[in-house]
Amino acid sequence: MSNKLFVGITIGAIAGAAISMLDRSTRESTCKKAKSISNDVKYYAKNRDEFVEKVQNRVEKYQTLYDSFSTEKDYLMEKVDEIRTYTPQVKNLIADTKNAFVSPKEKEEDPNIIHL
Repeated sequence: MSNKLFVGITIGAIAGAAISMLDRSTRESTCKKAKSISNDVKYYAKNRDEFVEKVQNRVEKYQTLYDSFSTEKDYLMEKVDEIRTYTPQVKNLIADTKNAFVSPKEKEEDPNIIHL
């Protein structure tokens, strides 16, 4: 037996599209979009240089965006590594500072204080 999953999905998609076309606004919107796409294809078929230029501009735009993201990611990863390096030192500094400011009387155990 062959796998009928693809056939079932295709039939379901066709049935769903046909049912959705019963709605007038959906039909009109779909026809407008199809005409627009058809006009664009015809235009760019005649003006291939313009199409190539648009595609190249988009590619450059996304390449620039990617490069910027990559640079920022590298910078942030460096900062995360710095934070990881400094965290134990900061903890020790805070503990030392706390010990320096706590008076000797407070350091002694008070029987009335319950520690959790």
